[in-house]
Amino acid sequence: MDAIVNCLKAWSYSKSHGLPQNRDISSFLANMYMRPVDSYMIGEGYDYYRYMDDIRIICSDKYDARKALKQLIKELRKIGLNVNAAKTKIYDPDDQDHPVLRSTSFELERIDALINSRKKPIVAIAFKEVRDRLASVVKERRVSEREFRFLIARISKIALCKDIAKPKEFFKEITNDILTCVPDWPHVSGEFYTYLVSVEMTAAELNVLRDYLLDTDKSIYGWQNYLLWKVLTFYDYSDTDLIGHAKQVIEQSKNYGDKAGATLYLGKCGDRNCENAIVEDFSRLNNFFLQRHALIALQETDYEVIKERVQPYVLPESRGIYRTLKSRTSHKYIDPPEEIKYSDLIREVSFYA
Repeated sequence: MDAIVNCLKAWSYSKSHGLPQNRDISSFLANMYMRPVDSYMIGEGYDYYRYMDDIRIICSDKYDARKALKQLIKELRKIGLNVNAAKTKIYDPDDQDHPVLRSTSFELERIDALINSRKKPIVAIAFKEVRDRLASVVKERRVSEREFRFLIARISKIALCKDIAKPKEFFKEITNDILTCVPDWPHVSGEFYTYLVSVEMTAAELNVLRDYLLDTDKSIYGWQNYLLWKVLTFYDYSDTDLIGHAKQVIEQSKNYGDKAGATLYLGKCGDRNCENAIVEDFSRLNNFFLQRHALIALQETDYEVIKERVQPYVLPESRGIYRTLKSRTSHKYIDPPEEIKYSDLIREVSFYA
């Protein structure tokens, strides 16, 4: 238990609370906590699968399934957990709403087969089908489903492959519909971010993100705001109103994600006054996450300014960041996604990847 607590302190943005908002930490902790249940069910010979709290057990018939469910409930209770009755169901292979065997899974496998043909004309057809299916899924607001995650990951890879010619308007419909989903689906902002930095966005499309960030009644999710700031930073989108709002965020916001994103944006897209605002704020930054983003934002700032006004407040874990950034021949604020060669694309978009 002490080891887990020490790890949590090391991973957190401060020493007492908060964890990075991504799946890796949660998955690690879930695997540790659920290990007794996993070991028991696998030891009993069940065809057992689990990701986080999503458990699937494949059985020979409904009676075997009932027995498996009973044993699962018993083991979960031993570690203080219960199944969610509303989300727990025994499916027959013929059920239309079967989560694994429904027709969409076969459609995705068919698309995968087209891609794996390795013949460019056939692969191009598969890419178009991915685009068309994703457009339909997003328009229907089914962005919480597995099919969306499957398609958005592959369309992002396709966008990064320059070896396959794509019409100018290939991504336009999807991009526009995703932008309309931003206010209502903050929990899939990570998938949205991956897509938006993979395609080429227009000024009009970036304006939509600007307007959303400026509307503080809507943009209330810190982690979502962080990713949107990063998109605008990636595209070097400079806007007077947004720069003014970013200054307010770093001065007033107590949300680490929102503040870190705004800081990064000001460093890339702002002017000397923005640089001064980041420098002035640095003494109030008390954790590695915020300091790291501030130092990235200040990578083009003169060393004398850093030495006099920033260095005294640098935490031990943040030391060396500015020096490393300053030593680079080119300045980089956001890591761009790597372009993908056609030969690698076939492997990366595999259905079973």
